[in-house]
Amino acid sequence: MLPLLIISLSLFLIIALLIKFLTADGDFTLISRRHVKREEIEDKIVWITGASRGIGEILAKQLASLGAKLILSARNEAELERVKKELTGKHAPDEVKILPFDLASSEDSLREAVEKAESFFSGAGVDYMVHNAAYERPKSTALDVTEESLKATFNINVLGTISLTRLLATFMLKRGRGHFVVMSSAAGKVPAPGQAVYSASKFALNGYFQSLRSELYQKGIKVTVVCPGPVETSNGYGVTTPARKKRVSSERCAELTIIAATHGLKEAWISHQPVLAVLYLVQYMPTIGYWFMDKFRPMVSALAVISEVSRVRGQEVFTVPSDAFNEPGVNFDCGSEAEIETVLGLDFSPDGILYANPSKAVSHIKHAASVGVNLTTFDSKEVDKISSRSIADKFGAFPDEMVVPLLQHAHQAGLEVLGVTFHVGFKASAQLKMPRMRILNIGGGFRANPLF
Repeated sequence: MLPLLIISLSLFLIIALLIKFLTADGDFTLISRRHVKREEIEDKIVWITGASRGIGEILAKQLASLGAKLILSARNEAELERVKKELTGKHAPDEVKILPFDLASSEDSLREAVEKAESFFSGAGVDYMVHNAAYERPKSTALDVTEESLKATFNINVLGTISLTRLLATFMLKRGRGHFVVMSSAAGKVPAPGQAVYSASKFALNGYFQSLRSELYQKGIKVTVVCPGPVETSNGYGVTTPARKKRVSSERCAELTIIAATHGLKEAWISHQPVLAVLYLVQYMPTIGYWFMDKFRPMVSALAVISEVSRVRGQEVFTVPSDAFNEPGVNFDCGSEAEIETVLGLDFSPDGILYANPSKAVSHIKHAASVGVNLTTFDSKEVDKISSRSIADKFGAFPDEMVVPLLQHAHQAGLEVLGVTFHVGFKASAQLKMPRMRILNIGGGFRANPLF
């Protein structure tokens, strides 16, 4: 009777663990820490880079609500001010500090930023440094990456982050305390096809900070490396599309990041299955894990690496050469839910999608926003919004007679217009001597032609 009971309990435990594993959104150690330790955050000074949007913005909101004293950094000061106004908490928004700077700038500029951060809050010093800023280009193969993209990725993701860390660590060591929270990526644990350079930058980041942790742990400096997999960047309209259901919400990603940091975890993985399973395989059984990736991932990632992408729209087939993804400044101009989902299905960031909005219903706009699209071609007021972003530029219009005035408005606003879409046409752009279009347009039965 006793052996049967033991076997039954063992089977029950195994099944429970299997269910937990299949439904988990983080590694076992992380999900075992159920709640944030508020006492580790309240009244602490937290400096966040890349805080003007995405996970950085959400981290700022959650940390503010936990009573942290925040320093927000990014290149766009206007967006940082917007985030600041939206924060609520014990020290927010009134005490929140804005510190704009470019992570790719010189070491002297970074030193100045560190000294300013250390001087805030009566010189109490930074307790948590959240390295969230990152540079990510559209996918390219390991051999096709451009020198420009290679240097830009490493300058921000690796060199700038390391330089900032070295400068700040000097102050932390003097105080005998400090915590670096590094927003890395699952691509820094499992190399992702089509993301060789981005993945390499995250591997480098992981290696540096794991070494730093070993060297400085006895001196009171902690390091938490967070490796998120696919993350949904919805802005809260509440619509979840099929292409995004397997992504961890950005709110949940931020919450788990704070849990990992406040519990002092050295490394944390954040993802749903099957990415989480692949992470475990590669970590503990690398030969089997890489075999699995080589055998099955090309089937999943085919759209990102094949020589062309085809999609049937009614009776027309739209074809885009995949090497066009590698061109500097490439974005997608989408005008429908199906088109947006096609691009997201390529694992292309929603930040690279510009929603083509002439005469579209409000519900269409809300859908685009719900999946993370944050730019649209609506009217001349959008020019200022587009010009504030760090992605390539795009312009659109309503009727033909508005084309020239709108393009002129773009120039007046300081927006470098890289090209125009078929919504505008080539006649007006030729009159203004606009360069050839660099934005892939997959709407309206549009077909690429030699003019591009």
